[in-house]
Amino acid sequence: MQTQTLVQSAQRRPGLGPVPTGLSAAQRSETEEACQVYFARTATVGPASEDDRRAFRGSVVEKVVLGNGSNLYAPSRSSPDLRLILNGWVSRAQVLPDGSRQITDVLLPGEFVEPPTSADRIGHEFRACGRVQMAVMRREIVTGRDSPSLRHRWESVREEQARLLRSRLVSLGRRDAFGRLAHLMTEFHARLGQVGMAQDGTFACPLTQEQLADVLGLTSVHVNRVLQRLRRESLVVFSRGQVVLPSLARLHAAGLYEGAYDADLAG
Repeated sequence: MQTQTLVQSAQRRPGLGPVPTGLSAAQRSETEEACQVYFARTATVGPASEDDRRAFRGSVVEKVVLGNGSNLYAPSRSSPDLRLILNGWVSRAQVLPDGSRQITDVLLPGEFVEPPTSADRIGHEFRACGRVQMAVMRREIVTGRDSPSLRHRWESVREEQARLLRSRLVSLGRRDAFGRLAHLMTEFHARLGQVGMAQDGTFACPLTQEQLADVLGLTSVHVNRVLQRLRRESLVVFSRGQVVLPSLARLHAAGLYEGAYDADLAG
């Protein structure tokens, strides 16, 4: 794991938290990158004030780069800080005693990875899917201890995570394999679109077929068959880490998707 410290020393100002001092141009760019991706993810809350942006930039402690398959939280280490995904995907999974695994969350850029509690450490893991860049953030600032507007933004993030979890439970209980995979691809497209990482029905997806199986409660062989059917029906083309969705409207219908879609891509 490679880390780069962004905050060497700081002074505190009421309501704004630590302020990075002596940062290079590259480091200032990285703090701004964290700010941009988070406020894009939470744009539905409304525009961010300059005070909120300044506070958020100041909450960046360091940048962390992880290789594919890296475990974000080793059992012997703990940290109260949050990690904001800048680039790459992270899976959150529960591993059973027999070694089988259920991926309960797939976290995307602009979303936070919260450190597991002591009760969650047994059989619980966060792993990088491909190369991942993250910003380590001071929790008290991100969660809006001194800022009602940042707190509202944080609460909206938690509400969206709960909604996604409920939606995934519905998929596991009520959608067939075809519908589960169709719904998941439309969900990924919508979430990545919020941060400008899905365009014209296309996005990068680092998940393997085995990982997709662990998300969907299927076998990798079954996932492969469903992907072939989706390709034959011109709904999903998944090849070499790239996903192309030729018709979002038809894919939404196939997955009984609850969200809205871009009318420009509805053909």
